[in-house]
Amino acid sequence: MEFFDKVTPAKDLSCPFFINVHGKNGVWKITQANFAHNHLKNIGSTQKPLAEGNIPREKKAKRNRSVREAQLSAVVAREILPAHANSASTLSGKAVQKFFKGKGINVSKSSISRIKQDLDEKLHGDLLESYQKLKSYLELLASKNPGSLWRYESESDGVTFKRACIVPNAGAHIEDMNKRGGFLVATTKDYNNHIIPFGFALVPTENYDNWVWFLRAVKDAIKVERITILSDRQKGLISAVAEVFPSAGHRFCLRHIMDNINRANHRLSLQDRATICSIARSDCENDYNLYMNELEISNSGAAEYLTKKTEVITPSV
Repeated sequence: MEFFDKVTPAKDLSCPFFINVHGKNGVWKITQANFAHNHLKNIGSTQKPLAEGNIPREKKAKRNRSVREAQLSAVVAREILPAHANSASTLSGKAVQKFFKGKGINVSKSSISRIKQDLDEKLHGDLLESYQKLKSYLELLASKNPGSLWRYESESDGVTFKRACIVPNAGAHIEDMNKRGGFLVATTKDYNNHIIPFGFALVPTENYDNWVWFLRAVKDAIKVERITILSDRQKGLISAVAEVFPSAGHRFCLRHIMDNINRANHRLSLQDRATICSIARSDCENDYNLYMNELEISNSGAAEYLTKKTEVITPSV
């Protein structure tokens, strides 16, 4: 545009002319084009300038699609997001598409994807920028909480994020950690039986390697060998606990066990759940047998599942 109009500053140009092309392997095609101009231009070798109609449009309006998606994004933010606690993470593409169809607007899946990405960046900031700031954020957080342990690793190129974690001191309180990516958390209970998160890690995925890395950081921070660990049955985590804390007792979360019973097609009633909780809280063998017999009567499949799945990782001696 500066080639055609050498007088008007570039920031003030609003010529709507554009050509979009897409190509692969040396083959190109025009996908969108607007040949209208709002300034003087020369055609061929003629010295007589020709002018097309003045089209007062903002610079960003060159891309009709971008303008339309920005408008649709504003509608979603205003009319849909409040029902999703102003978070795009629980907002499905189908829900957005259905919403616009109800208003007589057809929106492609690719446009919906860009709209959701736009909303996510507006709500949480640019993802790339967040990762770039993460190392300095952890460093600052640790400096403000003496005794905290933090680690940050990059890929072999020295730039790309690999994983990060922080284990603050006992008095630290952390909120609003980045929830994207794999999020590993270590918690404990205080003397009032309150659950206290004390270790956090952001990793690409939840697997054995990342669990070992995180648990070693936790171990270095707490400096305790013989502990009892309560977790779900994630295979990578089970193996990682055995590797890093060989002297620890490892037990499994009751809620996850009941979820697994349901997945095994032994549907639990509210009474069944209460009975299983009583089994878990049994302080003596007589109470355990009493509640287990009750469960066998009400839901034999669930009782059989618990009997077969009682294997645990016990402390080594």
